Amino acid sequence: SRTLTAPTGGSILAVLSDPAATGADDANVAIANYRFRYYVADAEIGQKLRLGAATKVRLLFGLRFAHISEELQVDYIVGDRVTTSSRFWGIGPRIGADLKWRLPSMGGLFLAGNMDAALLLGQFDTARSQVIRDTGVTIVSVAQRNQASLVPAFGGRLALGWRGRVGNGAWLSAELGYQFQSFIGGTRRIGFVDDINGAATNTERDDLFLHGPYLQMKLRFYSFGQLFNLI
Repeated sequence: SRTLTAPTGGSILAVLSDPAATGADDANVAIANYRFRYYVADAEIGQKLRLGAATKVRLLFGLRFAHISEELQVDYIVGDRVTTSSRFWGIGPRIGADLKWRLPSMGGLFLAGNMDAALLLGQFDTARSQVIRDTGVTIVSVAQRNQASLVPAFGGRLALGWRGRVGNGAWLSAELGYQFQSFIGGTRRIGFVDDINGAATNTERDDLFLHGPYLQMKLRFYSFGQLFNLI
């Protein structure tokens, strides 16, 4: 949430308001609330390959499910309340590769990397509304539902890790690194084209790019072969 107050003798330009349906072109205060939700689930199978004594590559193939939603609500005082929203869900094939290189004579330290790509087939729900705050009357209501779309996705990570034995048959590993994930055309927004033709609107596609540090820890007890030997 963020609040912006106009300076003395000034005003805030209400750029999100309908330029034709209302005369509220400016306001004294603008209060914005933004909500973003992002869910991803992957199911995969892989094949490990050893490239020398210190390098391992794992090729992977599977499915990715993604749900992305964002909502922006702006209250103009004195003025209107404008709400825009975009929701996408999709599922599709995903391929990639994991790389791990063990650092020689470094006590279990290794470098790890990953690159993957997916093509998601899904649907968009996009909406825009504008309500007069004083009366509650809706003056703009535009919605586009169940729009089929293909969204390519790309991701990767690079990390420094450690792996060591912590018990009889148990291994602990940890990774600290940086990762990114991008969805091409992963969000949509309904915006005004002009204020002449009845405030005509169109739908704009935007790319979504997420990145940041990550910490991952794994505890492995037994492999499948060891479990069969125990039974």
